[in-house]
Amino acid sequence: MTQDSFLKTSHEPRAIMPRAAAVSLASLAHIIPFAISYSTSPTPNHPQIMMWYQSLKQPKFKPPDVAIPIAWTVIETTLAIAAYRLLRKPPSQNRTASLALLSGNVVAIGAWSRLFFGQQNLPA
Repeated sequence: MTQDSFLKTSHEPRAIMPRAAAVSLASLAHIIPFAISYSTSPTPNHPQIMMWYQSLKQPKFKPPDVAIPIAWTVIETTLAIAAYRLLRKPPSQNRTASLALLSGNVVAIGAWSRLFFGQQNLPA
């Protein structure tokens, strides 16, 4: 047995997630936060939440309201790209840990909005 044949037989390639499946799963970085936070967003669709948010004392350094969805879209897009890249890597402990942390982050983004706007009860 040659060294080349030994390397080929002892190290079988690990399965990499198909591109379409990775794109589908990575898109959850946009879908999950939207789904969790939609019912509590301070938008014209939710006038009571919007009026409560506008009644809060805002710091001078608060960005304009139009900047917030733009910023979150960029953040969620980069998370989706990171998820896609991780999903296309061969399975490993580091990949699994990274996907778990990324998933927790995605859920936390949606949960933050629900907690902050949905509860309308800020600590002093």
